[in-house]
Amino acid sequence: MSTHEDARPQGTLWQALTVFLVVLIILMYGILSLNSGAHSPLLCATTIVILYGHFCLKIPLSELESCIVEAAKGVPFLILLSVGMLIAAWMLCGTVPYLVYIGLRSISPALFLPLVLIICAILSTATGSSWMTCGMIGAAFLGISMGLGIPSGMTVAAIVSGCFLVISNRICPISLFFVTGVTGADMIRHIRCTLYTHGTALLTACGIFLVFGLEFRNNAADLSQISIICDALNETFRLSPMLLLPVAVLAVALACRLSAIYALTLSSISAILLAVFLQGFSSADVLTALYQGVSMKTGNALVNEIYSRGGITSMTTNITSLLCSLTLGGALSRTGVMVRIAASLISITRTRLGLILASFAASFIITFCTGIPMIAA
Repeated sequence: MSTHEDARPQGTLWQALTVFLVVLIILMYGILSLNSGAHSPLLCATTIVILYGHFCLKIPLSELESCIVEAAKGVPFLILLSVGMLIAAWMLCGTVPYLVYIGLRSISPALFLPLVLIICAILSTATGSSWMTCGMIGAAFLGISMGLGIPSGMTVAAIVSGCFLVISNRICPISLFFVTGVTGADMIRHIRCTLYTHGTALLTACGIFLVFGLEFRNNAADLSQISIICDALNETFRLSPMLLLPVAVLAVALACRLSAIYALTLSSISAILLAVFLQGFSSADVLTALYQGVSMKTGNALVNEIYSRGGITSMTTNITSLLCSLTLGGALSRTGVMVRIAASLISITRTRLGLILASFAASFIITFCTGIPMIAA
């Protein structure tokens, strides 16, 4: 197919740039202005690219359809469904609540900012939702910072750093298994390379916020909100170090280079056993949670909102978003839009540094314009 495909005209650079800008405008207008979500704008943009390919480049619709179907095969459905079950199992057995509980109990005025950073990173990584973490636990941290006498601007910086800028979005189960599943990259090597950059950012950010926090070490602390959240967690779960077992199982499975499916399954099984034998949930509760997600009922509305998530059904939006994104990617690939643009930058991308900078700039522009990193990926 490649020889046949190369024989097809791929349009001029100006045509490619025009189509790309139209696609970008559709995505920006639909996602940011109309707030309609990514699905419809992505499908509208795909339609524009298909029309361009068929009427301008004379590519048969059947050939465009084949390329789109081939691109859509890159969605790791089974892995994403397993991630949904893993999140539900970790929530139900108390692993994520226990990690947050430890962090909240360790909070003091001097350590508040770095702990906010770490707790937000943990929650974003475990749930795969930086927006949820920022909106929910972030709002609680803002209230706590007022009781500690810490400026809200510093607290917001720590929240955003933990949720978005450090490491959570790069090694959360959804991103990790999707990237390695689609690209075929080695998972351990991917994590190691990610830690070189984002791990350094995490340590640097922790150091900076620790220095800032020392200024408030003598502040009188009002920890009433922390106590309320911790009491709600303590009343709902039997908190103990045993709840770290699912994390350890996942880490060992990945270290032993087991496939993503096996690693997720083993960690989920260990979490399910803890949910049944330690937390006292019935088999029916576990099966319901694995499919529909956890529905937490504590005495704290914030805790209920944070931990009521996961399950197979929670992955449907991610799966359909990926399908729409890859559909657009397949259409752009067959029409040669991105190839034409990349060819014009060949002098820049000849070197490793140039390729990295060009990839960074393209990803940044698309993510900045649409607000959805998945489209850039």
